[in-house]
Order: sequence, then structure tokens, then C-alpha cells
Amino acid sequence: MSRIAMVLAELVGVFIIALSIVYIYYKFVIFNFWRKRSVFYIEPVVPTGNITALITGKKQIGEYLYINIYARFHDRGLYYNEMIDPLSGHLFLMPGKKWRNMRVKMTPTFTSGKIKQMFSIVKESGEELAKYLENKAQMRDSVEMKDIFARYSTDVIMSTAFGIKSNSIEEPNNEYRMKGKKVVEANSFWIALFLFTPKIMDFFSIPTVDRHIASFYINMFRENVEYRQAHNIVRHDFMNLLIQLMERGYVDPDDGKKATTESSTVNKLTLTEATAQSFIFFTAGFETSSTTATFTLYELAQHHDIQDKVQQEIDEILTKHGGLTYDAINEMTYLHKVTMRKYPPLPVLNRICTKEIDLPTTNIRVPKGTLITIPDRRAFGIYLFYKPTLVIADFDLIRVVLTKEYASSHNRGMYYNEKIDPLWRNLRAKMTPTFTLGKIKQTFPIVKECSEGLEKYLESKAQMRDTVEMKDIFARVMSYMRIMRLIDAMRNGIASLNCPLKDVRLSCLMTTFLARASLIASQPLHPLYSPLHTFLMAKTALDLNTKPELLQLLHSSHVEHNAHRHWILQNIRDGMKEENDVNVALKCVLFKILLDFHTCALSDTKTK
Repeated sequence: MSRIAMVLAELVGVFIIALSIVYIYYKFVIFNFWRKRSVFYIEPVVPTGNITALITGKKQIGEYLYINIYARFHDRGLYYNEMIDPLSGHLFLMPGKKWRNMRVKMTPTFTSGKIKQMFSIVKESGEELAKYLENKAQMRDSVEMKDIFARYSTDVIMSTAFGIKSNSIEEPNNEYRMKGKKVVEANSFWIALFLFTPKIMDFFSIPTVDRHIASFYINMFRENVEYRQAHNIVRHDFMNLLIQLMERGYVDPDDGKKATTESSTVNKLTLTEATAQSFIFFTAGFETSSTTATFTLYELAQHHDIQDKVQQEIDEILTKHGGLTYDAINEMTYLHKVTMRKYPPLPVLNRICTKEIDLPTTNIRVPKGTLITIPDRRAFGIYLFYKPTLVIADFDLIRVVLTKEYASSHNRGMYYNEKIDPLWRNLRAKMTPTFTLGKIKQTFPIVKECSEGLEKYLESKAQMRDTVEMKDIFARVMSYMRIMRLIDAMRNGIASLNCPLKDVRLSCLMTTFLARASLIASQPLHPLYSPLHTFLMAKTALDLNTKPELLQLLHSSHVEHNAHRHWILQNIRDGMKEENDVNVALKCVLFKILLDFHTCALSDTKTK
């Protein structure tokens, strides 16, 4: 019995020693990779560790890797195995020499001339989308734009890549749309393996694409190729270019002349290779395109000034070209700039170092096989929605812009809609008399009264030797002044009615607005503080026969637009008490405005 115990004790001892050796090896050798290279890193934990990847946010390094020495960083380090996963044999995943050979074959298929030939297909699908949206607008139906754009991009890419009219806009649940959804529906666990541990997937022979989906796309592509070859059908699309690569190993040049390159068996694409290129054309295109278009529409809805400028550019160029053409779209430079600035489809770019290098501006030597991750800084809030901006730091130039050239630079580039807001020049002409020296002098008693109150308060604090938070004190003084300004504007509004004070009766709509606005005047962090402050400073007299700030808050383009909209709607709901309120509502066309907005796509559930 004691002998068995000794053996067990020895085994336990050996196990502990072996475990300790493994721990020390991983802790101070394997997991010491970046420390030896003086690179900041997250301390790995034994036994899981972390990913041996270099993440750089420097623009100069990214440009150096992708331009100067791209030949050493063309591999993405993602999972690729065309034997068990035939649809993974495409440009995006292929490594090394295979990638170079495929790139040489595929590059001629993406020239501007070839893309121009496909434009008629895109235009046809665009016209179908326009008709669909027109019908929805006439019926006042709400539309889920992300889904609509996904169906539209599915139609476009299925037509160009597979030569099939999928008609997903009219039939959202057809087979092609359902298969497309399944392609992008992936488990996060498999995505992590695909991105960071491709060797595990290769070891267990795990395909990235479901076998049923792979069979569907391979059979569909084969059937279309055989049909076109049997009936001698030539269509200017991506599939026709792939057929040329399968039959001859090269594509016809853009000038329409026949290429003189002799056929070569080595350079020809196999059916499986062609299907894989068509498949990545579809998967990389339809989801990214729909996402980009959706975010673009969202931002344009938030920035009406940019929306108006984009619309103006489109109208002018379409008039110039007599309609929508490939050349017309290429001339829409401002439209191109506002499309992919803030929400890039891929937040990071991965590359594998295929040859040891020294990174410029650093002391880091990157060994062969290291994964380098370059985050797209736009995806982390560094880039805002595109608006070309010139930053001036020269004081003499600033003086010229704000004095001599002010007539050419008075526009601040913020939201403006002349249908809702008055023009700047007209408004300035009206508002300038309210800021004359005489008018400011009339408000001086209010300022003086507030200052005397502040002085007494500070004297009492000084006598008690209490500390004072001056920013808070000044904020309270300004809040008091705004309330006094509100009362003064209301008094002037009553005076403008030209009737005895005893006959004046304010509507509940107005009193509800005034009471709640006065509460917000003392809350600088409130979402309504800024617009109400602007309103109070601009109004010397209130129009008591309307609903203040109705259109401005209801159609707000501010980031807190929902808070603005809900606040004014709650004011209307709580202030509609008497017949006088109904008369005021009728006079300012309140009911029509609300009913129109109720059917608008901007009206969310809470608003309705």
C-alpha cells in the first residue's frame, strides 16, 4: 500500500514539475513575444494567452504596408482550404503564389470599361427600386431601408455575377434572398476561429460555407454556364468575363478588339474557381453595399444641408447628361465623398507579414508570420460625416475673412432649411434692431438686479468663509436672467395685443410651454436647453396666438432630435385643454402638421 502511495506521490510530483515547466515556458518565453520587442501589449494569461498580432493605428505605417511594401503583406491570414471548402478559393482568402496568379487573371475584369458595360444591369435594377419606392410613398407605407437595399443589391449582383434575375425587390422571401441571408448569418464562435485561429479549422476540416449553400451556388453557376454556352448567349456582365477566363484564360480588351493571347490550359479558370470568384463578388457586395447605402441615407436625413447639396449636384449632372449614365455617376464627386466616410464596411484590415521587416518611425522588427491589424480610424469615431473643411490659423487671414470678406463667408455650414427657417439675410435684418445699444440699455435693469442678488449672495458666503463653485453660481445667474428674459418677452407679447390687461387670456398651449421652458432655463445639461435658449434670446415679444417653436422642434436635425420632438408633442398633449387652445391650434395649422408627421417615415412608435 505504501509502495502505491509512493508511486502516486512521484507521479503527482512529476506532473507538478512538468506543469510548472510548461507554465514558466509559456509565461516567460511564448507570452513574452511583444515585451522583447518593446511593444505595448495586454498581459496574456496562462494558459489561454492572447492573439499574437501587431495592431497599429498610425496612418503612415498603414500607407507604408499597403503601398511601399505590399508584396510582403498581401496575405490576410484567414482560413482557406479549397479542397474541403471550394468556395473559399477566391481572391480575398487565397495566400501567396495562388493569390498572385488569380489576381493577374481577375484584374482585367474590373477595369472601368468592363464596369461601364455592366452599368445597364445596375440601372435596370435601380429603376425597379425607384418604382417600388414610389408605390410605397403613394400608399404612405413605412419602409425598412436596410432590407430594401439588401434586396436591391441582391438583384444587382445576382444578375451580374450569376446571370439570374432574382426579383428580390418584389419577392423578398424568394430562394436567392434566403440563401443570401444564410451566407451572412454566421455564429460568432466560427467567426473567431476563421479570423484568429484558421489552423484549428484546417486541422478539423471545417468549411466556412455550409455544404448545402455551397452546392446551391455551384450548381446554379454550372447550369447558367452550360445554358449560355449551349445557346451562344453573350451578356455584358461579370459572369460572361468568368466564362471567357474558363474558355480562353483571358478576357477581351475594353476597346472591343480581339486579344491575340493564345489559349493556355495553365491560365484557364476551372468551373470551381470561377464559381468561387462569383460567390465572393456576391457575398462581399450585397451586404456591404446595402449597409453603406442605409447609413448614407441616415446621415443625409440628419444633415439637411448636405442632403440639399447632394440633391443639387444630382439634379445638375442628370440635366447635363440627359439622364442617368455611367459617366454622370462618375461626375458626382460630392456624392462619392459623403458615402463611405463614417461607417466603413470593414472596421479592421488584417495582413500577414511574409518577410521580416523593420517598421518605419518605430524600433519594431516584425518577424515573418506576424499578424498585423490596421483599424480603420473612421470606425472608431475619428472621422465624422464628410464635410470639406479648411482650418485657418493665420490671424491676419481670419481678420480678412470676418471683416472684408464677411459677405462671402457668413454661412456657418450648419443645418438650414429655407422652407422652415427664414433666410439668414432677412432674419439678420429683422434681428439687428433688437441688439442696438438702446435696446441693450433697456435690459440693463434686469442685469443689474441679477448682479445685486449675486453680490449679496457672495458677501454672505465670504462672511461665513464658505467655498463657492463659481461656474455653478454664474450658471444660476444666467438661468435667472433667461427667466427674466422670458417674462419680459411675454409682457411685450401681451402689450402687442392692444387690449386691456383684464381681457387678456393666455391659452393653455402657451402657458404649458412657458412653464416648462422656465424649468429648463436652469438646467444647462437638458437636451432642450440650447434650442430654448436660442429661442428666448431671439424673441423680444412672444406671439401668443401660436405654438412656439413647433416646426423647429418637431423637425429638429439635432443629435437629440427625438428628445426635442417628444418634448414639444408632450407640451401639445398636456396643453390642449379648452376651446381657446383648439382655436390657436387651428390658426397655426397644428392638426394638419401633426397628421402629416404621423404618416411620415421619421415618426417612430413613441412619437405616434
